[in-house]
Amino acid sequence: MKPTENEEFRMSSITVTAVGSPCILGEGPFWDAETQVLYYVDILGQEVRRYNHKTRKETFIKIDAGQPTFVLPIKGEKNKLLISMTRKLAVVTWDGESPAPDSVQVVGSVEEDRPRNRFNDGKADPSGTLWAGTMGVEISPGVFPKDAGAFYSFMDLKSPMKHFGNVGVGIEWVGVDERYEDNVLHRYRDVQANRRTVIDFKVKAPDVRPDGMTIDADGKLWVANVIGSKIIRVDPSSGTIMQEVAVPSRRVTSVTFGGPDLDELYVTTTKVNVSQEDLKKWPQSGSTFLVTGLGVKGYAGDRVVLSY
Repeated sequence: MKPTENEEFRMSSITVTAVGSPCILGEGPFWDAETQVLYYVDILGQEVRRYNHKTRKETFIKIDAGQPTFVLPIKGEKNKLLISMTRKLAVVTWDGESPAPDSVQVVGSVEEDRPRNRFNDGKADPSGTLWAGTMGVEISPGVFPKDAGAFYSFMDLKSPMKHFGNVGVGIEWVGVDERYEDNVLHRYRDVQANRRTVIDFKVKAPDVRPDGMTIDADGKLWVANVIGSKIIRVDPSSGTIMQEVAVPSRRVTSVTFGGPDLDELYVTTTKVNVSQEDLKKWPQSGSTFLVTGLGVKGYAGDRVVLSY
């Protein structure tokens, strides 16, 4: 059943509202401050989606050449997006309204020798450089082969720099960067060195398998739980869980702050590996949700800078 925007899940002052239509596997939310719209993807539906916060209109295009896992507007380029397509990178020209893109230009690729791998999360750092990770095939909900994925930066889209392997998902920037490995959130101050553990979910919260994340203006992380119906706020300085917010979906995939004041949180979810019994309990699984009333603000996404 398709959720409407009037279907809400309320917790005290916090409101969680479904927006747009459900995805099979929603991921990669990006709030574009320049246009005041949300971009995100349906990986298995092979769609790039756009949600207009003001008009509440959702539009999308199909990506036939591969599975899009992230979408980033290109700095200084109107109607141009950098997307992943399985293991390729492509520049898409799309006005955000038409049912099909004007063009799709492949500009890079990784791991052609690993046909079962694909890109997962990707973001630009504050300088506009793309950083992205790859992953193997999911073994069970939230469990992936430990040695399959790798982490890359792309100063040159045709010559990616591999920094390390054995990575999972989740990227956020705050002068340093955070990565998941084997259900542990690590912090890297110069990517290659000075790693420290922020939180070990296996110890602190065994019911959590972390997925996508974002950071608020207080320096706290908001983390999606891919095996549970919630998002978690974590203090990266102390490694403590500060807050949990229930989401009416069995599996939660990613989060990003948005809205005119950056005080709203968009949450993507999936219906993959959700049983029929669980779908009866969480019929909105796969929806994208808008969370308001958190009392915190975040940051808009950084547009990617390309020379191609």
